[in-house]
Amino acid sequence: LAALGWSVDVYERRGASNKVGQSARTYNVVLNSRGLDALKYGGVKLDDELIVDLSGTVRHGEKTGSVFSSSAFGGSVAVNRAVLAATIVREAKEKYGDSIRFHFNKSLSSVNFNTQTAVFERFEGEDVCPYLEDGESLYEEARYDLLVGADGVRSRVRNAIAEESAEFNVTQVVDGMKYKSIMLPKLAGSPAGFEDEWSRAFHTWSRGQCSLLAPPNPDGTHTGVVILPAEGEWNWDDILAPQQVDKLFAAKFPDAFSGVMPARDSVKLAKQRASPGGTTTTVSSMVYRDSVVLIGDAAHSCWPSLGQGANVALESTHALRVTFEELKDDLPKALETFNRLRKPQVDACGRLSMSGFGGVSRRTISGLFFARIVIINLIHKLLPTVFDRPAIFEVSNSMYSYDEVEKMMRQENLLATTVVFGTICAVWYFVMRNFPGAVRAVGALFKSVGTAMMGAA
Repeated sequence: LAALGWSVDVYERRGASNKVGQSARTYNVVLNSRGLDALKYGGVKLDDELIVDLSGTVRHGEKTGSVFSSSAFGGSVAVNRAVLAATIVREAKEKYGDSIRFHFNKSLSSVNFNTQTAVFERFEGEDVCPYLEDGESLYEEARYDLLVGADGVRSRVRNAIAEESAEFNVTQVVDGMKYKSIMLPKLAGSPAGFEDEWSRAFHTWSRGQCSLLAPPNPDGTHTGVVILPAEGEWNWDDILAPQQVDKLFAAKFPDAFSGVMPARDSVKLAKQRASPGGTTTTVSSMVYRDSVVLIGDAAHSCWPSLGQGANVALESTHALRVTFEELKDDLPKALETFNRLRKPQVDACGRLSMSGFGGVSRRTISGLFFARIVIINLIHKLLPTVFDRPAIFEVSNSMYSYDEVEKMMRQENLLATTVVFGTICAVWYFVMRNFPGAVRAVGALFKSVGTAMMGAA
């Protein structure tokens, strides 16, 4: 917005951080071409020493020492969430100076859409009463020409719109899984000659509904996210002591610490508050009146199952900028155009995130979804010049829109169904032609069973 001549005020609930460095308190995000392209177009350059160019993935089997590698995530980068935020703030200050003013520790209290004013409250933490200097007010009022609600999955801007307008609808689907983050040491077990690729790989441990996902850090360590179901043998509500954490890792992820988990890590993980696994948010409109627009999780949060949350959010900011560049003299028209073009994309992203991955009962992957991927991938390998690889593999490719990926998946479903049905028909024809006696015997058996059941009835 500043690049287009706007005077911008950013109100942020968290405190200011001038240090662009690693933070153990936040998780890493994986940026694919969608997010990276948006940052590039926005003029944001991530420091090479603070990111990791991913070499692929390493999946750890349930048998200790068994690993499976692939090129998935190749071309993407892993970056700490706090590093990404601090870099964007730094670049904004350096490029635009006073055109962008940051107001930290400011939480939105209320918004009046008629007078186009927003009131912000001094925020010092959930349980901390703000200390005010003499003459300092707890509240600050600001008038706006455009209000950009980028305030997350529990957006107060979005809630204020919903309270005022009966025509504005919000749907949220909550993933019942919960996660905690932990720093893993440099992982042992690298094949000889592949130490560098191993340290730059996205490591995963899938154990039914329990999983450990660990993108790498620049120093060779990995920031892990331990995901557990809401209930069952292993869930964060019941794991309250360090000894229980030790039992969890011994049973599910024994090689994550190359041996025994350090006591300090068990204590930290036991004390850490579990976070919800994710929420898919769908709104009836990303804009309100002619002066409010929702972006990011406020408009279209999604389950983290496909790793698209940060990428779709950054892509939306780029779409907003492109629309404003083309229609800079007509704000209402620009907002209407942005909503019309972008909303189908973010809605498709949300549906894709829930299509086969994620969910309380489907965290690892649904069997039917996996079977379709296997069938399509097999057809692709047999006839690579005729059939493309599974469309779900293109979800991180900015050359494809989300609704295009979704459309290709529907076509794949038809192809997979045709292949399965055709295979069944071919097998039946082969059996009928070569083993007619066996077919008659099976038919007689079914007939006798049916007769017996009718007689019993």
